[in-house]
Amino acid sequence: MKIKGAKSWTIVILVILTLLSVLLAVSAYRQKYDLLLDIQQLRLQSQLLEKEKQNLLQTLEKEKKTQQELGQQNTKLRAHLKASQDRLDKSFKDTVRIERNLEEAKAYLNALKSENKALAEQVELAAKENKSLREKQSSVTKMKKAVSEFWSQMGKVRSDIRHKVKDEDLTQGNRGFLIKEGKPVVPEKMTIEVLPAGAK
Repeated sequence: MKIKGAKSWTIVILVILTLLSVLLAVSAYRQKYDLLLDIQQLRLQSQLLEKEKQNLLQTLEKEKKTQQELGQQNTKLRAHLKASQDRLDKSFKDTVRIERNLEEAKAYLNALKSENKALAEQVELAAKENKSLREKQSSVTKMKKAVSEFWSQMGKVRSDIRHKVKDEDLTQGNRGFLIKEGKPVVPEKMTIEVLPAGAK
């Protein structure tokens, strides 16, 4: 009886040990499976991180390249800005110089206008004087012509008087009078008329 009881307890213990071993094995296998899953996830995460790292490196390289290009463009823009500023400065100086020349030209033009006005007044005055002189000259010319005609007619009259007057009368003479003792010596009438220039 004692031997059978001991065998029973041994079997129970073995069964319990077996169950514990199975449970431990299952637990160990499950832990191993979980670890494998964790390792696989870590590998995937590592691959993703590596890929992200490569993408970041590419992006960084692009950014560096873009930064270099922007630096070059910035340098060109600065040079262009400086050239534009130089051109603006030159244009401003040219504008100031042109404005100064324009002011001088205006002053010179005003002086010329004043001189021209004075000259025009002088020309107008000279024209009036020339017109007056022409009128006087015309009057003098007409006067000379009238006097010349007068003396020409007087010569004819004297010639006629010499032929018509008797020898006695010739010796007495009329002493240059046209009218003597209230009687005309000259048989013909003469009219001497002097008109100013331009008069009709």
